[in-house]
Amino acid sequence: MVTCMGNTFLRTISCKGMIGVSSRLIFLCLLMGSIPLGSRAINPEQQAIVDSLLHLIQTSDHDTARAREYVALGYFLYGIEIDTVIPLMNKAIDLSKQNLSVQTLHDDEKRAFVKVLADANYYKASVHFRKGQTQAALALWQECIDLYETIDDMVEVANSMSMVGTIYRKLGDIPKALAYMYRGLKIRETIGNDLMISVSLNNIAMIYNEQGDSVKATDHLRKSLKIRERINHSGIANSYWNMAFQFRDKDSTIHYLRLAKKHYARNQSARGKGDYYYTTGEIYLLNDQPDSAFISFKTVLPYYRKAKLEDYVGRNYHKLSFCATQLNRPALAYAYADSSLRIGQSIGYPSLTKNAAHTLYRLALQARNYQNAMAMYELYIAMRDSIANEANAKAAIRQQMKYEFEKKEVLLKAEQEKQALAHEEKVKRQELIIFSVGAGLLLVLVFSVFLFNRFKVTQRQKDVIAAQKKEVDEKNKHITDSIKYAQKIQEAILPSEQSMSQVFGRRDNNSNHFVLFRPKDVVSGDFYWMHETSGNKVIWAAADCTGHGVPGAFMSMIGTSLLNEIVIEKGITQSNEILDQLRDSIKKALGHSEASDSRKDASPSVTAVKDGMDIALCVWDRSANTLQFSGAYNPLFLVRDGELLEFKANRQPIGIYINEKPFDCQTISLQGGDTLYTFSDGLIDQFGGPEGRKFTIKRFRETILQMHAQPMAEQLAVLHHELDTWKQDHEQLDDICVFGVRV
Repeated sequence: MVTCMGNTFLRTISCKGMIGVSSRLIFLCLLMGSIPLGSRAINPEQQAIVDSLLHLIQTSDHDTARAREYVALGYFLYGIEIDTVIPLMNKAIDLSKQNLSVQTLHDDEKRAFVKVLADANYYKASVHFRKGQTQAALALWQECIDLYETIDDMVEVANSMSMVGTIYRKLGDIPKALAYMYRGLKIRETIGNDLMISVSLNNIAMIYNEQGDSVKATDHLRKSLKIRERINHSGIANSYWNMAFQFRDKDSTIHYLRLAKKHYARNQSARGKGDYYYTTGEIYLLNDQPDSAFISFKTVLPYYRKAKLEDYVGRNYHKLSFCATQLNRPALAYAYADSSLRIGQSIGYPSLTKNAAHTLYRLALQARNYQNAMAMYELYIAMRDSIANEANAKAAIRQQMKYEFEKKEVLLKAEQEKQALAHEEKVKRQELIIFSVGAGLLLVLVFSVFLFNRFKVTQRQKDVIAAQKKEVDEKNKHITDSIKYAQKIQEAILPSEQSMSQVFGRRDNNSNHFVLFRPKDVVSGDFYWMHETSGNKVIWAAADCTGHGVPGAFMSMIGTSLLNEIVIEKGITQSNEILDQLRDSIKKALGHSEASDSRKDASPSVTAVKDGMDIALCVWDRSANTLQFSGAYNPLFLVRDGELLEFKANRQPIGIYINEKPFDCQTISLQGGDTLYTFSDGLIDQFGGPEGRKFTIKRFRETILQMHAQPMAEQLAVLHHELDTWKQDHEQLDDICVFGVRV
């Protein structure tokens, strides 16, 4: 998977251009302490920025301004000559510390110098991280967290936490990585920064993927991808890349890789070009073209080196080793794998070291270099267990490997002794025969005892595994039975077909309504609700709760219960007032978990999510033949005389939202034959078709227009058929609910 750091340090100025520096910039750097620079030309736009910053540094009367300009110049040079950045940041740091030591400093001045000090440390850490100097970067970013917190700059606190989490992930400390990632995500959600929320979700998904938890990884990736598609951000390429490896079938993987490649092609930076050719190589490998893949991965190297991304260079060496193996060039494969191993060890990345060690182990076995193979396998196990934290599995596998290698050494020694006996047979045939027979019997005896002991150990292990499997099976059955019982409870809460037929009535022996309800799992986060008041009003809704499966089902039951309380017990029948009341009740019901989530020391397992729901709610006054509609994200479709009218919902959920506003109420005069459709986004977002694309809102509108004149029962059959035909072998991604009513 691809890590998405996010452009968190592009904050001081906005600049663009080609690599290189001018003679004026060389003079400036010599003036500041002989900072080494390149010698390529700088373009006029870049020269103007440098001249402006140089002038400000030389003419500023205040240390705060001068310190800020050092940081600005260093930031600008980050994309031109990275080795000049740290000396410039050190000047800003020294100037800030000198002023912060003054006792009479005003609060505003103190805050300004702390901000400069934190920013300079952040950029220094970015340089160290890019060069693979993880420990230096880690110390600086941890210092940044403390500095930004003292001035209450929570945006930068979250950015620094995200980077600390990224480093801990690369170092194999998964608990700390998740702790920092989730703390940063919580802050970003509180602030409401969608772009950086998507970055956090992407990085957390990467950690879960490496831990083998594909369910959590896919869930976080889909949330990140949904945000990036909505805001059309360039990071969508990384999301497509990561999604590609969540599928077991080759076609889906290639489909997402091609989407990622298309987006990488738009990025003309060294990193972007490297990602483009790397993705091309992956596609060649999936299509069984190792020769073409080898060429693509070779093309990648200069771009990643130019971007000074040591971990990506190491990863690329490993891919070249794999291609060389496929092309039956073991010596070249060994050389590339060894280069990958050296980089992984030098920058302290366990995952990179693990993969390279495993490849070297297989190559050494193939070459019958058992001693080196053993060393590489032990390194592989050590790195794997440092990531996965499976001490028991590590001990078992190492014992198994030790047995296999001891067995090979015994057989090798026996062969050597046999050759020696054959050589000496001419001199003392009889004595050597007796000796060889005795030695052979002794060897067989020793080996038999050894095998017997191993058999006893293996048998005990099998017994333990069998007992554990039985326990797991029993727990799985208990969980499955509980979920099935929850399904019965949820089905009992939902309006029955009989009650809906009585309320909405029938026409020509056909119902005036239908409900398409297809949960993704046994229980559903989508639900539908209906109530007929004593005042001749019918109220119904289709809702989509946060999540699906058991968590979503809990939310759906809460939603149903609160709607009953608001409408039936309190007697509220104005559509917007119902949603306002529902939002307040949801927030109160979930207030305890939010408080727990806000603790600074919350564990990674306590995920900070915006619990709530999207909903479309209708109030039909049959006496006046009017309809009130209010919605949270989900719209209402009305088909009249062959024309589809869309009534949009408020762009806010039923739940916590920073820019919270009262919900709108739209009143519609109805006519006989009008057909109304409320729905969740499950059908619209379902992947399928010949190219694995979403069903889309456009296709849903076309389907409604084609079927709206048919009886409601036949419309339900059409939707089932359209969904099954579209989905085919693709996994159902979300719960699906469509509620249709004919007036």
